[in-house]
Amino acid sequence: MPGAPRKSLSVLDLAIILSILALAGTAWVGFLSPDPFMVRRHADPLGKLVLWGARAGIPFTAIGIALLYAGVRTRLIPRAAVVLVVGSACLGLVIAVPMASYWYNRSFQKNLGKLHPYLQLDPPAFRPREPQGPRPFRIFCLGGSTTEWTDSKGRGWPERLEKRLENAVPGRTLEVHNLGRMWYTTLHSLINYQANLRPQRPDVLIVMHAINDLLHNADFSYFSRGPFRADYGHFYGPIQRLVNREPFLSHVATLLRDFSKDQPRTLITTAEFPGLAPFERNLRTLIQLARLDGTRVVLMTEPHMYKPNPSDNERAAFYMLHMEAIGPGKQWSLETARRGMEAYNELVRRVAEEEQVFLIDLERVVPKRLEYFKDDVHYQDKAFDLIAEALSAEMTSRLFH
Repeated sequence: MPGAPRKSLSVLDLAIILSILALAGTAWVGFLSPDPFMVRRHADPLGKLVLWGARAGIPFTAIGIALLYAGVRTRLIPRAAVVLVVGSACLGLVIAVPMASYWYNRSFQKNLGKLHPYLQLDPPAFRPREPQGPRPFRIFCLGGSTTEWTDSKGRGWPERLEKRLENAVPGRTLEVHNLGRMWYTTLHSLINYQANLRPQRPDVLIVMHAINDLLHNADFSYFSRGPFRADYGHFYGPIQRLVNREPFLSHVATLLRDFSKDQPRTLITTAEFPGLAPFERNLRTLIQLARLDGTRVVLMTEPHMYKPNPSDNERAAFYMLHMEAIGPGKQWSLETARRGMEAYNELVRRVAEEEQVFLIDLERVVPKRLEYFKDDVHYQDKAFDLIAEALSAEMTSRLFH
């Protein structure tokens, strides 16, 4: 109060101030070393804002509260000033929270159009080009992100393959269509082919799958709900963002909880993959459907970086292993991922031999080095040319001569 004599801080006051700072410091340290998976999982703008807001805001807030407390107790700061500061902060939150909630809901609604009730993500549309003459020879490329994604200049291996085949087979009108989609497994490609692409009667179907089907075996992951199912019904993938949808404030609370500590997990090393059986079933069904229409199938093994004794830089690059084969309390070891990819690729080789379809053993073409890979399975620019060159050479000699 005005004119009141100043007071000194008592031992109890000092203890309270130290307790405030100690509690804040304990919480702050947790945000300095959060679970690396959670940092990757919440890498969207809101997640980054909450993480860095906690790192910067906790010490400033704790020091501010301690100073306000000391000022009030020593009568240097009037209590009315504290009420004004607290009231202003509350008013700011009353204004800011609805605005942030509106932005949060709007950004979510914008992404709803990318989802699909059966295929998780909306499949890429087939867009025929207007031919100047006879119907072109059409090649459809199916797979996950390793088929869909492009290089730094926006060109993928299917686009490169088309150009190389045009040069290798002059006088032939060719179209190579990139119809891969990230997250897609053999089951997604099978459904998409039957529902959307089969009526187009492509001449050749190139299929490359392994990593996404393999990761469905990690049924303890944050993307799964329940034990492995042969119809992949346990794995929610991108749909888990819809299933786990929270109101804005609850989501912020979840982010704070997830960022506040590093969670220990048990490494699981196994060679048992129940998903191999449905993977084989899906591949054979796709081949049989294509064969009924006179469409030739080309199977490809999938290149990957998993190998014994990788370097520290290579281990740090394993994004898929550290994002999808991980859950509360458990995660796959690198050896499990290596065994899995070897098993899936070997199954592709066996199916190609037994079904007597054309195989391109791409896994043995791309070197397992960071100059060719930017993570477990996704390519650096240098790898796209290598892949297109191998495909063009094999397909020219075996399909067009």
